[in-house]
Amino acid sequence: MRLELAKYKVADIRLGDSTRIKDGVLSIDARDLKTQLLRDNRLKDIEIVLAHPGEAKRIVHILDVIQPRAKLSDGEAIFPGLTGPVKLAGSGRTNAVEGAVVVTTGSLPAAEEALMDMSGPMAAVSKFSTMHQIVLVPSAAEGLDPNEYGRAILEAGFRAAEHIGRAVGESRFDELEIYELASETGSHLPKVAYIYYLYSHGFGRERLFYGRSTKDTFPTLVHPNEILDSALVHNGYTMPSKSVTYNHQNNRVIKDLYERHGKDLIFKGVILVNHNAVYKDKEMSAFMSAKLAKHILNADAAIITKDGGGQADVDIMLCCKSCEEMGIKTVLLVKEEAGEDGSGFCLVDIAEDADAIVTTGNGTERITIATRVDEVIGGKTFYDGTDAKSSEIDVPYNTIVGAVDFQGGIKIAAVNY
Repeated sequence: MRLELAKYKVADIRLGDSTRIKDGVLSIDARDLKTQLLRDNRLKDIEIVLAHPGEAKRIVHILDVIQPRAKLSDGEAIFPGLTGPVKLAGSGRTNAVEGAVVVTTGSLPAAEEALMDMSGPMAAVSKFSTMHQIVLVPSAAEGLDPNEYGRAILEAGFRAAEHIGRAVGESRFDELEIYELASETGSHLPKVAYIYYLYSHGFGRERLFYGRSTKDTFPTLVHPNEILDSALVHNGYTMPSKSVTYNHQNNRVIKDLYERHGKDLIFKGVILVNHNAVYKDKEMSAFMSAKLAKHILNADAAIITKDGGGQADVDIMLCCKSCEEMGIKTVLLVKEEAGEDGSGFCLVDIAEDADAIVTTGNGTERITIATRVDEVIGGKTFYDGTDAKSSEIDVPYNTIVGAVDFQGGIKIAAVNY
């Protein structure tokens, strides 16, 4: 399986009379995009608002962040199972817009606040604040069930990202990345599997694989290219830390393992496994994941990432224990929940065998933001009813979209001192 990821770098975005990229500028025909999105009669209206790095703008009620992409071949969906029929992802040519993202917003029941500033202290900790934002602000058709509204927003984001991804047409890319697990030369190198836990507790609290819920699924062996080619997406607006689609499209663990493949390790593949709610199911998933890694992938080592907090720690520790019992060395990548000042327990569970743990930071640590805000996109108030335009707010890192990445694609970590 060979994936060609063609990158088109964007230095600016603006509204125009057509959607295209020329000389590093992405023009968006907002009227045309809006017309296409409103073909879904679950949506009464949708605003398309632009936000640029450095502007005194704040985006609230964020549900997802998506990299605009499209398959080169006409008619093939980049989000299989969502923008088109299910078809194997991970091969052929995919065009990706770099420097701009689609951001979906909305007020939904049980949603937890998620925000981003385009300037000031908050912008300094979010990787997305350096990117140009195409923000979708929808409103529901009268009488629409809230869950259906959530599905409508979800699908609108992916359709918008695909529409903008097609803007590159046949133009010359700026960079081409090739992803292919070549033949395993150098059999002396350690064989490494990636065990990729997913937050999977039902609609609004899960990841979707080929458009389908990952709840109640058994550990599944997948090719890493499927992940990089947008087969796995976010649908988790009820969780504090948004593991947004962009992070899965650009999974840092997968990219790093690819970079080292054939040099100092052999990348054997990815095992998708869900975070279960029941302890016995957690044990079974951990055991099955370790079994796949050992007896199907023949792995010597495994990297394990989690996708949540609290009980997610139990899953990865059980998986660590199962892997080590089968002779697989493990490294765990975790986000801590160590309290507002970092003095609390970082993880709610620990395995005796877990002696190699990398942290991506403390998500519950709080940061006080003092900055000028001229415009708020997505709503006038936070979910707690306070003014979203307030120049001074105090929030946990979890709330800042782009400050937390369960797969390590950030520059924040916890440090003992």
